[in-house]
Amino acid sequence: PPAGVERTSAAIDPVACFRRAFALVIGDYPVLGMSTIGVALLIGLLTQIPRVAVLVGAVLNNLLMCGIFLLFMTGVAFVVGALSNVVFFKIPNQAGKVLGQVAFIGGDKNIDKIIPAYITNYFPEWFGTFFLLAMFAAAMSTLSGQFHAAGTSLGRDVYEKGLGARVTNVLTVNRIAALVSVLLAMACAFVLPESIIAKATAFFFGLCSATFLPVFILGLTWKGVTKIGGIASMLGGFAVSFFLLMFLHTPVSAPLGICKSLFGVPSLLASYAPGTTGFNMQFLDPNIVAMPVAFIIAWVVSMGTAKFEDKHLQKCWRFMA
Repeated sequence: PPAGVERTSAAIDPVACFRRAFALVIGDYPVLGMSTIGVALLIGLLTQIPRVAVLVGAVLNNLLMCGIFLLFMTGVAFVVGALSNVVFFKIPNQAGKVLGQVAFIGGDKNIDKIIPAYITNYFPEWFGTFFLLAMFAAAMSTLSGQFHAAGTSLGRDVYEKGLGARVTNVLTVNRIAALVSVLLAMACAFVLPESIIAKATAFFFGLCSATFLPVFILGLTWKGVTKIGGIASMLGGFAVSFFLLMFLHTPVSAPLGICKSLFGVPSLLASYAPGTTGFNMQFLDPNIVAMPVAFIIAWVVSMGTAKFEDKHLQKCWRFMA
């Protein structure tokens, strides 16, 4: 076995390996049965479903097929990532060798390398090439949309509207803004530490879910929500989630380093003794706090602000059961 790995003669319990797999890959320190990364990814994924459903639905033109596609595209990723621990630990690779270690060790203690190591060890070379090309295709299509949106947002919303600048050539401004977003993305790729992809994704999805999901749900289920209530909910959910992620949630705040640079500690809760409530709270997913806060803000503000006109509500709800 590899150095530092002890081999025992006892049979490996696959159920225990399966449970441990999820604990190792999805979360660093489960609290209240929740995962430090899994909650943000699973909840934040809900904010992406409307966009993906429109894109997939335009191709498949079938609601059932669209739902099956979304289930496979998201569910497979979570299941394969967790079960790779069992594969690395128990199943022989293409060379006939049982690695006898969890995926984190097999990926050189870098979460970002787990899936590449999994494909390299357990799949033929042609599949690795095919998978790489598929990843490039997915990345290019996603990045093109992201950079286009970032350029429009920076050029139109921030520069022209926010700063009140007078623009004579909108296209040139948007192109420059898109270039700025590309350079910022490249800077993040060089500056951020290893094992950051999953945590950065959880960070983004956490902000999206706390900002948009409460308003999205209330807009579909409650006619009493107001424009000001929705705006207040978005701002409040974003602010709470951002603060918790940057200064309290250690799995995200530690690699980003902002709390460390300002206060000299990786997290404002890191000084608590292990086992105490304060220590455990640094691993609690921020969405468990931020999303209820966003719902409460929307309800309180909507109860005290002007409602939409009945004519407007009827128009918005005319296709709702």
